[in-house]
Formats: sequence, C-alpha cells, structure tokens
Amino acid sequence: ALEVLCRSLDEDASLTPTGGLAVQAMITNALEARLLCEAGWRDHPKAGSSKVERPLFIIGLPRTGTTALHHLLGQDPTLQTLEHWIQRAPKPRPARESWAAEADFRAAELRLDALYASSPELRAIHEIEAQLPDECWNIFSQNFAHSSYEANANVSQYAEWWARSDMRPAYRRHRRNAQLIGLGDLDKRWVFKDATHLFRLDALLDEYPDAMIVQTHRDPVPVIASVCSLCLSVRQAIERETDLHAFGRSTLALWGRSIDSMMEVRKLRDPAQFYDLAFENIVADPIDAIQKIYAYFELEYS
Repeated sequence: ALEVLCRSLDEDASLTPTGGLAVQAMITNALEARLLCEAGWRDHPKAGSSKVERPLFIIGLPRTGTTALHHLLGQDPTLQTLEHWIQRAPKPRPARESWAAEADFRAAELRLDALYASSPELRAIHEIEAQLPDECWNIFSQNFAHSSYEANANVSQYAEWWARSDMRPAYRRHRRNAQLIGLGDLDKRWVFKDATHLFRLDALLDEYPDAMIVQTHRDPVPVIASVCSLCLSVRQAIERETDLHAFGRSTLALWGRSIDSMMEVRKLRDPAQFYDLAFENIVADPIDAIQKIYAYFELEYS
C-alpha cells in the first residue's frame, strides 16, 4: 500500500513544496504510529487477551452529524473512544489528568496548530483537538488504506488500487490498537467512528461480528457539496492546482461507491444490528437521538 501511495504521489499529484512536506510528515507519522503499536504489544502482551465486545460503530457519509454524535457519546463515562493524540502514539491510555504532561499529547497539539495555520478555515468546518475523539482513519493509516488520501490529493493510481484492496488486515490492526489503548479501561465499551467503514462493512463485521452499527443519513446533495468544501480547504494547501469539476466528479463517485457497497452488505446481515439515524434528528434533539440509540441496542442510559 505504501509503495502504491508513494508512486501515485510522485506521478499523479502536483504537490506544492509545503504540500510535499505535509504529505511526507503524514506518512512518517503513520509509520511511527505503526512502530509504537508494535512496541506496545511487545511491552504489554496482556493486550492480546483484551476483549472488544459489542463495540458501537458510527458510520455514515461525511457531514451527516457523525462527529457531533461521536463527541457527545464520548462524554459517557461508561464508554471509551480513540482520542486524536493517542491514535498517533498508541499505548495504554494514561489517566486523563496526566495528558497535558505527556510529550505525545503536546506533540499532537503542535501538529494541529500547524494544520490550522496552513488551513485556518478548516477549524470552522471540522473540529479536531488532541483530547477529543477522532476518526478511525488515523488507525487505518498504519496500513496506508483509507479514503483520506484521495480526498487530499490527486492520487488516481492509489485510488484505483484501494478500490480493490482487502481491508481485513487493516481491521485486524484496528482491533490490536483498541486492545492496546484500552488496556486500562477494560470495563468500558468502545465507540468508533469513520466514513471509511462504509466502503468495507463486510471486513468490519468479519473482525467485529457483534458490532452495533449506527448509520447517519442526510440529503446527499448538500452532503457532497460540504464534503468538497472540507476536502478543498486541505487540498488547496497541498496541491498546486485543483480541477474543481474533476474533483467534484471524483468525490461524488467515491462516496457513491461507499453507499453502494454498504447497501450490498446490509442486504446480507441481520437488520437488528443496524440503527438508522437522520441528521435532522441529531440537530433537533441530540440527547433524544442518543437515548433512542441506547434503547434500540438495550444499553443502559444513566
């Protein structure tokens, strides 16, 4: 995957000098996280016996309320999430009051400051903070297999490869990271979130057969426009130029494929494993929306 990605960046993308440095940092950060995960597993062999039972997965197209829902669910003290900073430096999650003193936490804050300095409009479009829950693509990047690469740059060779790739190794590593990070919170249920899950729902359910799936829904017309706006804010800082018409078509095709794939998998699965949530319901009454999720999956709402 890394070989295909680097070739595509060299041959397909038109990176600015700053963009080249940003992409290089993205790759080396992913490799560092992969090494830290492996080191963590050697140092904490008990992680291999940790169970990840009935995790809750939030899936849905970007811009459908998934981030707000994820952040709100992360406030439940009986649940645990993949915080941004610890996905970049996987290890057993330390006590929250010690995070500010963690070198890895401070490094994550500096990286985000640099990101917002290069794309200041991004903060208003999509909130990322070191201490907040973040998306699973940070874990998938250890396998260099997720949708964000083609959102951020023209990597047509990589996009073609990833459309046919096997995501089961990425989901095995996803579980390994969760087992390591959650080693000190074995009594807490996991909540994960990422739009990339739409593309390989079969691989997700192979690795997590008892997963509870919450799928968010919104009119796709404003969704695709909003996705283009989000990605373009990053892309303009990375690439020399972007053909907006081609970018719009490729974005529509990418997420159209994700929905087609998801629907095919859902046809073959127990409908009770899925809960569908409209964007309008999250906006109108988020607490009511969460209470209905808990009731549907028979989870205790305190």
